[in-house]
Parts: sequence; C-alpha cells; structure tokens
Amino acid sequence: MAYAFLLRTLHLLKPDHYYIVNPDSYFFDRLAQGIMSGEPLGSYPGSHVAFTLHSGMAYPLAYIAMAVSSVFNMSSADALGLASKFLPSLLGVISLLVIYVAATKIFNRRVGLFSAVTWALMLTAILLGAAGFIDRDSLSILLIMTGAFLFYLSKGWHLKVANKDIGWLVGGLAVFAIEGLVYLEWDAKGAVLLPIILIAYFVVKVLFGYLGQVETEPSISRRVAAAVGQTNWHTFSLVMLGNIAVVAAIPHRAISTFKFASGLIQSGEGTGVVETQGISFPNLLVYELFLIPMALGIYVAWKKRNNGALFFSCWFLSLLVLSIFIQRVLLYATPAACVLSGIGLGLLWDRRSWERFANRVTFSGVGQQLALTTWLGWSWFQRYGGKVLVAGLLGLTLLLSTFSAFSLASLPVVAADREWQDALTYIREETPQNAIVMTQWSWGYWILDLGQRTLVVDNGYYNHTPAKDRDVALAYFTSDPSEAAKIMKTYGASYLIFSQIDLDFTKSILGWADLDKKYDSFPGTSLFRRTLCGDFQAGGGLEVVYRSVPDSEVVILRLSQE
Repeated sequence: MAYAFLLRTLHLLKPDHYYIVNPDSYFFDRLAQGIMSGEPLGSYPGSHVAFTLHSGMAYPLAYIAMAVSSVFNMSSADALGLASKFLPSLLGVISLLVIYVAATKIFNRRVGLFSAVTWALMLTAILLGAAGFIDRDSLSILLIMTGAFLFYLSKGWHLKVANKDIGWLVGGLAVFAIEGLVYLEWDAKGAVLLPIILIAYFVVKVLFGYLGQVETEPSISRRVAAAVGQTNWHTFSLVMLGNIAVVAAIPHRAISTFKFASGLIQSGEGTGVVETQGISFPNLLVYELFLIPMALGIYVAWKKRNNGALFFSCWFLSLLVLSIFIQRVLLYATPAACVLSGIGLGLLWDRRSWERFANRVTFSGVGQQLALTTWLGWSWFQRYGGKVLVAGLLGLTLLLSTFSAFSLASLPVVAADREWQDALTYIREETPQNAIVMTQWSWGYWILDLGQRTLVVDNGYYNHTPAKDRDVALAYFTSDPSEAAKIMKTYGASYLIFSQIDLDFTKSILGWADLDKKYDSFPGTSLFRRTLCGDFQAGGGLEVVYRSVPDSEVVILRLSQE
C-alpha cells in the first residue's frame, strides 16, 4: 500500500509542472474553489449549464479542504492544494484494499494479493490515482467496482428476518444505492456502466447454464428456468426494476443519455475529443506485461466455467466492446483487468498447474512415450519455475511503473508546465477581469481555473459546438490576421492564445475547420505557425503581447486599437 501511494505521488518531485493532472481536473478545482467561497455554482458568465449536481470530486475536495484549513490554520488555497494532492492517491489505496478484499473472498488470498499488486503497478490505475488527478474517474471507478463486487458477493448473503432470507434484498438495495451515488457525482452516462456489467454477466451466465443442459434436459423452458436459477437473479431483478422505475419517473434523462451515447457512437471519430473516440490496439498496451496473466484469467473463465473468472471476464470484455466507440469506458474495466491478472498470476504461481501441464505434454520416442517430467531440469522448473516467472514479470513491471510514474502525470498535455503557468499568470494579472479569451478548447479549463478568465470555448463548461470549433480552427489556419480578429470580435474575445502543444492536436483542429482541401499539417503561412516562430508580431488588428521564455511555447495575441 505504501509503495502504491508513493507511485501515485512520485510526479510531485518534478518541479517543472503544475500539480493538477488532466485538463478536466482544473474544472473541478474551480468548482471546489467556488464551493469553499460560497459562490453559487453555474454563476460564471456565459455558462450554458448550472453544475449543482454531477460535480465529481468537487464537494469532497471542498469539504476536506475546509476542514484542513480550520484544523491546521491554513489558507483556503493551500488546504485545497493539499487535498487535491492526496485525496486521489488515498482513493487509489482504498481501491487497492477493496480489490484485495473482494478478490480474496471470491477466490483466495493469493489471487487477492496478486490482484492488489496489479492495481498498485498498472499504469492506468497509477494515473487515475495520481496526486492532483481530481477528475471524477478515481471516485467513479471506486463506486462502480464496489457496486459490482457487492452484486457478486450478495449471492452468498443469507440474512434472515422472520425466517425469510432477505440477503438478496439487502444486496440489491446496496447496489442500487451505489448506482445512485454514481449518478449524483457523474450523471446517467456514468451510472449506466454498472447495469451494463451486471447485464453482461447475467446473460452469459444464463447462456452457459442453458447450453450445459442441452444434452440432459429436453424441455427448453426447464433449461431456461434452471439456468436462471443458477444466477443471482433476485438481486439482478431488483436492480433492473429500480432502473426501469427511475427511467419511467424521469424519462427525459434516459432520452438525453441515449441521444448522447448514440451521437458518440455515430460521430465519435469526428469530435476531436480523444476520450470519446474508439480505442485501437495501442490502447491495450497500457496493460503492458499484465496482458499475459490477463489472457490466462480469461482462459480460466471460458475453459473451466469458473464463476468468479467468468464475472470479471464479462465485466472486462463488455466494457472493452463499448470502448470501441468511446475510449474512456475502458478506464472502468481496469478493476476487472486487475482481478483477471491476479487469477492468471495465481495460476502461474501454483505448482499444481505446472504438474498438470507436465502430465499432458509428452515426447514421442521409439516404441514408448517419454514423459516431459523426466526431461533434464524439468522437475526443478516444475517446482520453482512458476514462482520465478511471476517474480520476473512483477519485477520488470515494478521497474517500468516506477520510471513511468515519475513522468506519466507531468506530460505537457495533462499538466501545465512552467511556461504555461507563467502565461496563465500573465492572463490573470495583466488582463481585464472581464476579458474573454479564445483558444482551442483543450486548454480552456487551465485558463478558467488558473487564468480566471471567461472563454469563448472550453472542454465543456463554455460549450464547444461545431460552429465555434470551426471558427476557432479557422483563426489558427488563416494567413490573414484580420480574419482571426474578425472571428474574435464575433465572440467578444480580446485575447487569442497559441501554444506549441497545439501541434499535438493538428489533425483535430484542421478537421474542425472543415476545409475543402485536406491538410495534414498547418501551412507555414498560417497565423498559428507565423506567430509561434516569431514571424508575426502585429498587423490586421492583432498584436503579440506575451511570448513565454525561453522556448516561446505559449504566445498571447490581443486585439489592437488600429
């Protein structure tokens, strides 16, 4: 646990980046500041929605920070910074304990330990629990995994009231309550993930139960009844009925969520939002060497029909399929990936697994079968080889995770570096408080939180639309600064920001511009290129007022008084 916590805070030792990780985290930092100061949420000028609910970790952060400020006599800013640095890592450690306890109860202590070690070392889990990662994911994943574990374990609950077993009722209500918490801190788009996991497992479990009786039971209805009887159907039915009741009570929520999901599936590739695009094979490489034991865990599920392994396989594979359309969903398969890895590592460690393997594999000799166990050195490997293999795999992963954790959470696209911090200070201190800033929306929350200025468009609060995205992209692409100035005036913006890391989003920005000709890069004549390389200083109603040093990574332009 201590090392897991250390890995998630290791990046704080790098002094050249701001401690908050992930652009969306800055929004929740801004919300937490508003809660602490008593500022009504949704009151920011130009906002298209009031965030009174579905505010992720903002409320926990604010209340913890207020308590820390009161007890230790710290300033509000310092208390919030402290809470933001350590709450995500604490949630990561709590998640590790939940995985260990659940996997131990479902399987055994060995699988529980290996599952927890996987969570401690897996890069996705490290990033989600990194100090300063105050986006909602670390809390959402903890809630969803807790709900899934409670559902599975509740089949063994036998609580008696008046000689009636109500274990299934307690389990169903607990799972439904967890789903409600996910809805409150996220919204219906997050809450629906838990039912998806349960439905996938229920359907596959019934299917396997049905197929297992094809040769012994001629009646289809009896096969179905027997297959359903093998599942945790009481709890499942209660959870599903609860969801149906909620949809019936607030149908507009279900409709809006369905339209949102349909839109992402149909046009996710064109949004420019990485997390709402589909995954590709490189996305799976975040599991690194854990892919090997994960594959073994899935093998155990489908080959041996192990209930626990089947549950986690359905969890992982159902969300993997969804992530083909929406990449972010794969994050919520991480707990299942860790337990599948724990199953596989436990299988590799177990001497009996190697003995069974040795008894099946033979060499053909002349007139006889020579057992592989007589091969030179095999008896030693049979006894210790699995342990050596697991130790080597975990050792390599430990090294990879340690080196990666130091820089993973401080990449320029996820944490503002020193040059961006200086530019945001300039915006906050040297521009009018009512100034409106325009840039491509990826850095909007940085400007909202640290620059404390209104945006033309950001990651969602000052909503980006196809029309806005097109206009902003044209301001990047145009060779005529007067055209960019005209676009700025349309939205009341007086400042325009270009950054070197915008180059990482070249394809998206040029796609938003909806140009007749397809471009793979910004032309050298574009205002964006000319400004960054220093060829443009003033003209066409624009002038450069700030250029970061030493690398001119961030350049700020202002409408001139021409």
